[in-house]
Amino acid sequence: MGAALARRYARDRQVAGWKHADLDVLFPARVREAVRAQDFKTLIYTAGITSVDYCEEHPEESRLTNTETPAVLAEVCAEKGAKLIHISTDY
Repeated sequence: MGAALARRYARDRQVAGWKHADLDVLFPARVREAVRAQDFKTLIYTAGITSVDYCEEHPEESRLTNTETPAVLAEVCAEKGAKLIHISTDY
């Protein structure tokens, strides 16, 4: 989803994106450092784990990906006066 959004929005504005190999969301402190170093007005987070069964089987990974990293992103966006769009599930 993130790649599709980046392609779509890159037509109209400057877009930067990270792949999992570039920035692992299981390390919120690293995410904080990388995101703070960027200049942006809107951040779209699409890395959440959407499989409920997987989340139940991997609670720590789920917590980091779906709770801790989005919290870090919200903090950085608040510092920068930027918007955060967090795309997740309805569960």
